Amino acid sequence: DTTVPVITITEPVPGVGADGTANATEDNSITLQGATTGVADGGLITVTVTDGTRTIMDTDTVTANAWALAALDLSSLDNGTITVTASYVDDSGNAYSDSATFQHDKTPPVASLSAGTTAITAPVTVTVTFAEAVTDLELSDFVTSNGATLSSLSGSGTTYTLTLTPKVNGTATIWKPAPGGTPHG
Repeated sequence: DTTVPVITITEPVPGVGADGTANATEDNSITLQGATTGVADGGLITVTVTDGTRTIMDTDTVTANAWALAALDLSSLDNGTITVTASYVDDSGNAYSDSATFQHDKTPPVASLSAGTTAITAPVTVTVTFAEAVTDLELSDFVTSNGATLSSLSGSGTTYTLTLTPKVNGTATIWKPAPGGTPHG
């Protein structure tokens, strides 16, 4: 057979966010898969995943011109560029491979909350500012004290606002425990 083997990695990598970044809520279940041509069923594909310091290696056999690893937990890898390489070596010792990259950001976004007053006797607007852009933020990502309620969450990117309504006059506290909101880039 004179067909030159071709190995490909499916991109975008399944499990990585649409922004090309695997964040802390995504990095524990990354699926690496791809296709082949010119590789017989049973051919061994070796996959390496590295952050430049740590490397994870796994293998899969080709079936019907495809290969797929079980979901990998990449949370031990450092933040930054992750390089995935899928390789095949034929019976003559010739190596064929493909590479893909994506970003890894396992640091949860840091939020700063501020309001125009500390004496809360009526609904007050709270501004939430993140150190990096987030999506998927919900009112349920926040916690309040003294029965205060939250409503009217709006915003995007790094800045959001919401309304804090106290149940009683006096002290009400709002905080943002991690996680919540999906970090990007």
